[in-house]
Amino acid sequence: MFKLLKIATRGVFALTLLAFLTSFNPIISKTSPANQDYYVFFDLGEVLLTPNRAKAFFQAPGVFLSSVIKHGIPTSVSITTRMFELMDHITGLPRGSATATCENIPVPGLMCEWMCGNISSEEFVNTVTNISPKDKFFKSKAEGKLIINAIKLMLPNNLVKTHKTTPTLKVFKNCCKHDASRVCILSNWDKSSVELLKKHFPEIFAKLNDNQIIFSCDLGCKKPDAQIYNLAAKKLGVSPHRCILVDDQEPNIIGARSCGWKGILHNDAQETAEILNDLYGFECKI
Repeated sequence: MFKLLKIATRGVFALTLLAFLTSFNPIISKTSPANQDYYVFFDLGEVLLTPNRAKAFFQAPGVFLSSVIKHGIPTSVSITTRMFELMDHITGLPRGSATATCENIPVPGLMCEWMCGNISSEEFVNTVTNISPKDKFFKSKAEGKLIINAIKLMLPNNLVKTHKTTPTLKVFKNCCKHDASRVCILSNWDKSSVELLKKHFPEIFAKLNDNQIIFSCDLGCKKPDAQIYNLAAKKLGVSPHRCILVDDQEPNIIGARSCGWKGILHNDAQETAEILNDLYGFECKI
């Protein structure tokens, strides 16, 4: 009896020692589930796609040049600001919670309706452009033509054609190569352009299943509102703490984190790749 007890004691000691040593094994630690089960959600605008200003310019070069002569060279922020002010002027709707540009400018209520799929691109554009370039809202007829023309670029064909991929696409592809089943799209985008977007940029969508491609227009809600993060995680069947959002808009990151997500405020492809690689286990360095 004493002999059996002695053998059992040695066995328990050996198992305890093995467990102790294993807990400090760097190989096991590196491949633990904590580093292997995150899902990364990439935004589209200014993360994977960006406006192709050269193509936008050649849609109506005369309109742009006449405005430059009258008011100087505009910036993307100044044009966006005036577009949004025009939407406010026409609809009288309050600004929404979604933001745009590096300045995190709140977008007009009408645009939020468009992003949530409540109105089509045609309805959205027609509502905003149903105004004369000579209207007193504009600084001049030249500016009126420029702003109206810029809004018409948001029609589906124009919107898709005047965008191009960014260097962050390489990060996205490397994440897909690592494990495509844990790579997703989460973007505020209008319903009218979705199918064109998928056809025009197969390098983004080809390796993803439908449940991994999530647009605000399909869910009826938008970033940074909590509902979209909760629904996106539920759609994937993933706990919020396993979700990572890569987005260029700080309010979207704050919204995601308030729902238990991780967030990477995207500024640079290299930096985003390093964070995904070092903190979350995605082999995606570039």
